[in-house]
Amino acid sequence: MKSLKADFAFTAREEFEAGPGTSVVVPRNTVHGWVNLGPGRARLLGTFVPGGIDEFFPLIGQTPPEGWTELARQHDTWIVGAPLSVQAPSANAAADLH
Repeated sequence: MKSLKADFAFTAREEFEAGPGTSVVVPRNTVHGWVNLGPGRARLLGTFVPGGIDEFFPLIGQTPPEGWTELARQHDTWIVGAPLSVQAPSANAAADLH
């Protein structure tokens, strides 16, 4: 995958951040996830080898979250946990730094 727009947090064997222009290789059968770290729209470019998952991504955008597990199963993909999320800073975040 390649981040085209926005900063992402990735997890794939380890957690790390990737900004625009960064490429990330996720080996087949590796549990992985990502989340947009910013408030705006984000764009990723994914290349899958071998292919075959092409139909999954347009469908997941049209499917409510409660249907994702079944949709993923139909495309030989497994959802193994809750989606990644970005934690909002606490009201005392600035004070916590001092």
